[in-house]
Amino acid sequence: KDVAVWWKAGAQPPQLMKDNEVQYSICWSGRVVGDPAFGLSFAGGKADLSFICVVKGSKPEDKAAAWKLMYEMSLAANQAKAAEVISYTGPSPDLDKLFPLDVDLAFKKLNEIKKDVAVWWKAGAQPPQLMKDNEVQYSICWSGRVVGDPAFGLSFAGGKADLSFICVVKGSKPEDKAAAWKLMHEMSLAANQAKAAEVISYTGPSPDLDKLLPQDKLWQFPTSKQNKDVQYFENAQWWADNGEAVNKKWEAFKLSL
Repeated sequence: KDVAVWWKAGAQPPQLMKDNEVQYSICWSGRVVGDPAFGLSFAGGKADLSFICVVKGSKPEDKAAAWKLMYEMSLAANQAKAAEVISYTGPSPDLDKLFPLDVDLAFKKLNEIKKDVAVWWKAGAQPPQLMKDNEVQYSICWSGRVVGDPAFGLSFAGGKADLSFICVVKGSKPEDKAAAWKLMHEMSLAANQAKAAEVISYTGPSPDLDKLLPQDKLWQFPTSKQNKDVQYFENAQWWADNGEAVNKKWEAFKLSL
């Protein structure tokens, strides 16, 4: 119960530690020796989130070929949870008509392609490292993990824009609620969202944000108009109504891997 990640590929533990998702791990020694980020004694180590198509290398023809291949295979978002299952009925889906999801079709497609999926990744740090280590050639990734890295070519076209929510916990003390509302107000301001984008490229939802961002970097941000227009958004209400049933199917599917 205390194990955060049961890793499956040698690239995972060093990146998990660098991303502060775990503090120590058993590793293959060749992955960490000589890296000043880690302390080791051959016993342990110590170290300090839009899903999009990413392909190793950055040639336009590579990017186009990889995206076309994944689309034609109806590749599910490669997360080990049912919320990442994407389904559609052809190679050119209408992203505005994905919901309600055809869950049976999605799992049919997953069963068809599972033999060709090298890694069913579980942590956002995995796919970029897997590509850098030449263990896979293309993957679906969280955009903030790869934008700006010359090792990758990427496309937001057909990607999934996943909206985050902030809330105040029911039953909170009045003073805590007041503080939370103030924080939420500050987070809603376009100027503050622009400052946050200087740290990580996961941008906020303000409609006034684009004009405050570096214009030569708009291609990096999932909520910029040019990227938002070619992605689809999750239907949170559909998942609230159907998530539990889908998850049961997912758990049963995992037994076949």
